[in-house]
This record gives sequence, structure tokens and C-alpha cells, in this order.
Amino acid sequence: MDSWSTVCPAISRSFSKKLDYEARYIQPEEKGKVLSWRFAYHPEHWHFGAAYTKAFDTERFLFPKELGRDHFFTSIPRSRLEGLGDADVFTLSGDYDFNIKGLTFGLEFTEVLGTRIDGFAFNKYNSDEYYQVNTRLHYEMHGFLEGLNFDVLYVLKENLNNTESSKVFNQSNFHQINFVTNYIF
Repeated sequence: MDSWSTVCPAISRSFSKKLDYEARYIQPEEKGKVLSWRFAYHPEHWHFGAAYTKAFDTERFLFPKELGRDHFFTSIPRSRLEGLGDADVFTLSGDYDFNIKGLTFGLEFTEVLGTRIDGFAFNKYNSDEYYQVNTRLHYEMHGFLEGLNFDVLYVLKENLNNTESSKVFNQSNFHQINFVTNYIF
């Protein structure tokens, strides 16, 4: 019966009704609705974008982290819409392609508004409104190593309202430097 409940969501949902509201991954009959749009401009060597995503107050948008990152126009590394409902996300981005083949510098700013602390009906991970700034230096290899690319990513993420340590721990109010290696085949 346990293996069947992982295959059949209806059984899993009926089991989750027995759990506390905050402990459930998905609420019974939960169906989050999201709308995302983007304007972009691409003059020579530059890429500019402005994007907006609205998670409506129908329910929370859920996308298991094990499957990767949600791909809305406002999605940037280390920022997720997953688990939110009744929220607004604004993103501005700019990239510059250097004359060196495969080398790009990018800057992204995003702001998530409308989330409420302890409002689990629309905020699964209990995160506060925040802003985030990413800078990224990206290089793609060519020739024999084509498909291999490197990123140096700097992330600044800050809460807008609450700086209480229990509310920001492992969620926001940090600086982070990442060296990312990807091989796409």
C-alpha cells in the first residue's frame, strides 16, 4: 500500500490530511496559478530584460526542488517562486557579451513582494519579502571541450521586513560566492 500511495496522488493527499497544516507538502485540492511576462531588448553585445510574475491568491505554486528550478521569466539562481501564492516578483537583468568568444558578464535584480511571515496558506517556507542581487561571470568552452561552462556567481539576498535570526537563517540576509561548473551533453 505504501508504494501505491507514492504512485497515486489521491491516496497521498488523503494521507496528508492527517498531518498538521504546516507539515503538509501539498494541501488537498491545491492548484496554484501563476502568470509571468518579460520585455527584452538585445542591442549588439548587450541583453536587457524586465520581467514580472504574479502568483495568484488561489493557492501556493508548488514545484519540487528535486526537479530543479522553476523556469519563469523572473527566475534567477538562488531565488524561487516555489511555495508562494499571492506574491509579486519583479526582475531586472542585463548581460554583456565580451568580444572574447563565450565570455559574458551578467547582473540581475529581483524583488519578491506580498509574502507574509507565518501565513502558511500562501507561504510554504515562511519566507519574508526580499530583494536579491546576482552578478555572474560566465564562460563557455569551445572545440574539444564544447558543452563545458563555468560560472562565478555572487549573490546578495536581504529581507525587506524581518531580520529576526530564526526568520532569516539559511533563507536570506547573506552574501554568497559560488563557482559553478556545468557540462551540457
